Amino acid sequence: MYTAPSKHRGRVLTRTRLSRLSTARSVRLRARFNFAATFARTTFQGSGTMSSFRDDIAAQFRPSLDELYAAFADTPKPRMRSSNPRGYNADWIGAQPLRELAPSFVDEFVFELGLSVGESNDVRYFLPRLWDLVMRGELHALGPAPAEALTQKMLSAGWSSWSERQRQAVRDFLIAFFASALATRDERLSVLVTAYSLLSGNITPLLALIRARDDVNAAFALFWLAEAAGTAIVNNQDARDDTELTAWLRDPATHQQLERLKTRAEAGSENLAWLFEQSAHWLQICASDSATP
Repeated sequence: MYTAPSKHRGRVLTRTRLSRLSTARSVRLRARFNFAATFARTTFQGSGTMSSFRDDIAAQFRPSLDELYAAFADTPKPRMRSSNPRGYNADWIGAQPLRELAPSFVDEFVFELGLSVGESNDVRYFLPRLWDLVMRGELHALGPAPAEALTQKMLSAGWSSWSERQRQAVRDFLIAFFASALATRDERLSVLVTAYSLLSGNITPLLALIRARDDVNAAFALFWLAEAAGTAIVNNQDARDDTELTAWLRDPATHQQLERLKTRAEAGSENLAWLFEQSAHWLQICASDSATP
């Protein structure tokens, strides 16, 4: 686990509380990523390229991904001096197109990247490919929440000193990633909220995307975010957290949106009673003065 510089540390700990998952939810996340790993092995064959299925999913945020690669294109190539035997060969890396590095290769060193492998500048060099693989669900060495782990690496690598173009490219990519997760009922969106908060100091653009939706996908987003925030409150009874997310979840407009979505869902074919019951449960915890689940 990587610790951010001291000026970020308090906020890192605060925001990390929002992404703490219950044991059952962690199991679901690991199952999701294990499935993604199996899918990647059978579909990509280590080629580092996207299948047509993945192209369809990623089409809506391809412009932001292209800009992410472009913003970091001038980053010096690695001058790797590794104390870890699983490190990478700098000369070989320099000869490979970054966008084509195979997921299995990146997984070999990404956990130690910036520590026993490489330097902080190497984090910036690999960053577009790392986010690319996180988005595809093909980066496994960083655990079940790679977006948050990668964000911690960025903070430790001097995020605040990066160029404005680079930081904006990352933020725009995360917004597009979140919009895609919202549209496809991807549970990773709750971790993306944490990542965006760490890098931007607010999550207003992401919350606005949820508020703008009037379909059941927004209800799933509300459930996952309320569950994450509510779990943090339950696990930290002596340290209640008035973050932007918690305040948004307490907002009467959020409860009104959930009621509208419930009415709409009742007219549909899916049986989602459990979703609205659980959402209301976690929203109540977020809104109450008691941390009792």
